[in-house]
Amino acid sequence: MIFRKYVNLSDLKYSKLRFKNNKLKVFRLNINSILGNIFEMNEILNSRMFDIVCFSEFKLDQTIPKSLDRNRHGGGLLVFIKNSLKVTRTFLHDATELVYFQLKLHDQCLNFVYCYRSPKSNETQFLDDTEDFIQSLNLNDPLFVFGDLNLNCDVSKKLNNNFKNFIDNNDLVNFIYQPTREESIFAIRISH
Repeated sequence: MIFRKYVNLSDLKYSKLRFKNNKLKVFRLNINSILGNIFEMNEILNSRMFDIVCFSEFKLDQTIPKSLDRNRHGGGLLVFIKNSLKVTRTFLHDATELVYFQLKLHDQCLNFVYCYRSPKSNETQFLDDTEDFIQSLNLNDPLFVFGDLNLNCDVSKKLNNNFKNFIDNNDLVNFIYQPTREESIFAIRISH
């Protein structure tokens, strides 16, 4: 997860909400086809262990209602948010695989950007589009950016320059410093 610098996470007040240990629990998984993993997905959701559950690469096509213009070869984002949380804004970005939602917890608004970049898509264009979207938000509110960007990085050296510039340009802090799967492809958790 990447989040904005200068946000004191201890200042975020969750006291009036029912969170275990006063923490918002977010779960993110590349599901690699819902149809092949429907029971596992159902188990995750029914466990009610998480406040927000996000899946990428659900791989549905037009034969499944409301699946946008996906195909069964890749892509797709799903976000599930507990009913007890107050969602104040949502947005599905047309040009980029990006879901935005804002939660109001106590008196604090929290912005979340969940995104996916296909390994075949242009990395620079994706990061530029995502940055443009981030700049359209109220940057005074905390921002959490997470997802599967499929960035090849050698973490023993320095970060990919495009990704480093994206983090620096948006005053973000990266919380993932090692590969989340083999082949050194980053799934990111970054926050503002």
